[in-house]
Amino acid sequence: MEKMGALPADATEASLDGVAKCDIVVGLYAFRHGHVPDGATTSVTEQEFDHARKLGKRCLCYMASDRDEFPVDATEAAAEAFKQRIAKWLVRDTFTTPDDLASKVSADMAKLLLGSPLGVTADDVRTRWGSWQQREAGRLREEALLGRTGSIAHPLRNAWRSFLQAKPWHTWLADELQEAQRSAANIPEFEDLACDLQSIDPARRYVDCCADLRRFISPDVHDRLRELHRAIDDDARDHRGDEGDEAIEPAYKAMTPEVRNSIRALYESLRRLRRAAEHPAYGRCFLLTAGIGDGKTHFLASMLAEGGGGALVLPLHADSRTPLV
Repeated sequence: MEKMGALPADATEASLDGVAKCDIVVGLYAFRHGHVPDGATTSVTEQEFDHARKLGKRCLCYMASDRDEFPVDATEAAAEAFKQRIAKWLVRDTFTTPDDLASKVSADMAKLLLGSPLGVTADDVRTRWGSWQQREAGRLREEALLGRTGSIAHPLRNAWRSFLQAKPWHTWLADELQEAQRSAANIPEFEDLACDLQSIDPARRYVDCCADLRRFISPDVHDRLRELHRAIDDDARDHRGDEGDEAIEPAYKAMTPEVRNSIRALYESLRRLRRAAEHPAYGRCFLLTAGIGDGKTHFLASMLAEGGGGALVLPLHADSRTPLV
């Protein structure tokens, strides 16, 4: 304050204006609360901190640790309450001497230049990510869907665009089940299978749906359907003169064209459903590996939220490489 000179404003206004003009607020707090202006309930120092947070400024806070080296007065209790409030929002450091303080401020400034997220609270991070998401998610998603690329395409761009365009797994499962039910209902010996497939709820968990598919599409069902499908192909070859009539059972020849088409459709549907149950389709998810603090999971989560999707993040322990759930 002593170095501000003559200004057309009171002390509080001048201090808050200085906070608004700076990029980083460095707060030094000892054991006095500071001057409390008339009509105010907090000191100018506390108002500066609150104003910095309101404006989204980065706040580097340093607390004096040695009471013997700094003056103490009757406002110490208020100062301690203020410092406790800072501690709830920010990770702060302590200092003992001017040299110790200079060393720590210099080190933190160097970290800031390297991109370290110092001086921001969790609420600040959420607010900033939310604002960034609203500004950028729509534009980035549109670019990915339309295939717009710069002069140098990112190697993951095609995979990311395919991921965005892919039909959600539960939607895909509902469509496949509906097609399989329709086909099975037209084949007399697979009417029970149609009822079983109808009982599967695509909205259930992925693992539960896969368990139901493996149970209903049993090896016996699959083998019987494959036998019918092969017989239809043999019949088709017979009409082309590839094999003799003895290769085709009379029951197969008695099938109507509608039943034969249903057998073909059901055979292909069950193959896709079995594959989905036994071998997860990783084309329907986007595998991401990143370190803590890289920001990649925040980016993908915001993109998924904009597109109506969802994200499952399983953090891995650095040593065991096993999910911490």
